[in-house]
Amino acid sequence: VQKIKEELAREQERERQALLEANSKQQEEALRAQQALAEQAAAMEAEIQRRADMEAKLKDLEAKLIVGDDGVNLVDAHAQQQAELERARQELIAKQEAEAQIQRQLQEEQ
Repeated sequence: VQKIKEELAREQERERQALLEANSKQQEEALRAQQALAEQAAAMEAEIQRRADMEAKLKDLEAKLIVGDDGVNLVDAHAQQQAELERARQELIAKQEAEAQIQRQLQEEQ
């Protein structure tokens, strides 16, 4: 009977050790999975930050397209230049038409 009890105690101890090992392995796997998730979260956070930085740079570049480094609103300056060019073109056309009219009158008089 004593021998059976001792054998039973050894068997129970082996089972307990096997359960402890299995539990330890599960805990190690869970820890590795948790570390992998933390690494993924850090990578995602870094990507979000990188995108936010790129978006800020893009907005800065867009602002520089609108307002130059010297503070002049380039869009307004461009529109003003376009208006001035259009006025000059209209004046040139009017002068050319007037010259053509004068040429026609001179030819008629001759």
